[in-house]
Amino acid sequence: MESQLLKPKSRTKSAGDPRDRFARDKRTGIANQVTVAVASQPSRTAILIVLFLASIVPAALLLTCLRVREARGPLWLGSNSDPSYAYLFNSLLLTEHHVPTLVEHPGTVCQVLGAKVLTCVHRFRRPGRLVDDVLRDPEFYLNFMNTTLLLLYAAALAASGYLVWRSCGSWLAAAMYQLAPWASFTCLLHLCFLEPEPLLLTTSTVFGALVVMYVTRPNSAFANRFALPLGAVAALALGSKITALPLVIIGLVLLPGVRSRLVFLSIVAGGSFLVTLPILSKYIAVYDWFRANATHVGDYGSGATGLIDPQRYLGDLGALVIAEKVLTVTVTLSMAVIAMSWLLPACQTRDDRFRLVRRALAAVVLGQLVSFLIASKRPSGHYLMTSLGLVGLNLVLIHQLLRAQWYRAWLAHALVGGFLLWAGHGQWIGIPSEIARLEAHKQVQLRVGQECHSRYLGRPVIYFYRSSSLGFALDFGSSFSGQYFATALQVAHPELITYNIWSGSYYHFSERLSTDMVETLNRKAIWQGSPSVMQDPNYRPREVNLRPVLDAEEEDLFEPIRGADEPEIRQHPQAGTD
Repeated sequence: MESQLLKPKSRTKSAGDPRDRFARDKRTGIANQVTVAVASQPSRTAILIVLFLASIVPAALLLTCLRVREARGPLWLGSNSDPSYAYLFNSLLLTEHHVPTLVEHPGTVCQVLGAKVLTCVHRFRRPGRLVDDVLRDPEFYLNFMNTTLLLLYAAALAASGYLVWRSCGSWLAAAMYQLAPWASFTCLLHLCFLEPEPLLLTTSTVFGALVVMYVTRPNSAFANRFALPLGAVAALALGSKITALPLVIIGLVLLPGVRSRLVFLSIVAGGSFLVTLPILSKYIAVYDWFRANATHVGDYGSGATGLIDPQRYLGDLGALVIAEKVLTVTVTLSMAVIAMSWLLPACQTRDDRFRLVRRALAAVVLGQLVSFLIASKRPSGHYLMTSLGLVGLNLVLIHQLLRAQWYRAWLAHALVGGFLLWAGHGQWIGIPSEIARLEAHKQVQLRVGQECHSRYLGRPVIYFYRSSSLGFALDFGSSFSGQYFATALQVAHPELITYNIWSGSYYHFSERLSTDMVETLNRKAIWQGSPSVMQDPNYRPREVNLRPVLDAEEEDLFEPIRGADEPEIRQHPQAGTD
């Protein structure tokens, strides 16, 4: 039975049937492309050549990310420490056989991978305890962990490009697929941190390649087989971050029949459980976090009870749509192609293969629209990372549908090529300007630290939110690990004092300072951190009046004001949020 399904005659209608351009024109049919791709088995030399060519774009991506990482500066800078240092400390907890405390996302896959990298690197670095070495030189380990995430994504991008070429028989399709990370500078930027976003790009890239392989298979008997890898990749992504939910939606819409969907959901559920086993005892905390975010209108489950704040939500949705314009245009173009394939009379007689590709594109669009709706509750581009990673899949499916609908294949090439030129021109201009912005931001933050040491040498410094200090970054990471490493940090940084803007308390890592000590400190201490905190009466300290020293927007120094005539703190533009 299966051998009959694999024959070209069972996959296409007769060449003389005018209703089916799949069989009439080799250039315009998905089925004929599949016939060529399946029938021709490339030699080993050809495979090596293809893999080399498929590695060109990932290599360019690595070089670009290294440049972005250089412009970004060290991860202990105020704008960089969140969330990289939090994930570093939770990975370190796993090496000590303790349960991570940062479980809200849940982020478990990133933490487990980080723990493995820490252990392997330390074996070749120096003798002694791993914890002591990490606390002594955290930036070395952070860069190594981020490089691992980068290499994983580059390998996935190269392999996916090869698989798309084998499935579609088209170099253009493979090239389009690999352009996903260039769709937004958000992708390039978040590839340079220790966080789940690089893993989301990796899993969405692999997931998309599996979708392309599935829709170009010669018969529907592969549905149950593809439910297994699709479910496994989706489970890995969900274990990294809940914003990978669009992958589950795509799988449910794409796969046919109840059986294949049940298999897919079973793999997703079982795989998610397996990859989050290290936080099994924290499942209730994860549930409470998700429930709070779903039932409150504010950030991180705060604010009034409700699903959304209508006055704020629509504005945030519009801002997100404008900020990620390449993704927005891609989704809009996808919807237009789907509508055209439904409305044009010539497209209504297409075979099952055409309908499968159209359903796949509809599934991807639905998942991306859902991600927009979820991310708009707290608008930030990195919450769209899964959808951004699927942009290449959008383009491949659009191109395949257009080639099937239009007799002249060059029309499909022209439309998709025009879109790529528009997006590429924007990124050609945008990426250098964003790198320059990061470089300028880095220099401002480094200057604040230099000015603090040169002007106020010998005076105590109180670090608060977004402070560019290695000690503050370590304290930030330690606070997300239950202060398990506080004792070792107190020995390594005996003079570090931090101010918690949420509790209004002063700390030396886990040790809360007494009122008398705070009064003594505030007479002569210099404050370093975000100017936006000093504008907000809910967060700035009430027991001391401070004024800015450098008038910097991103980060500043503040000194206490003495005397009866105390001027107001100068207002600064609001600092950005992560």
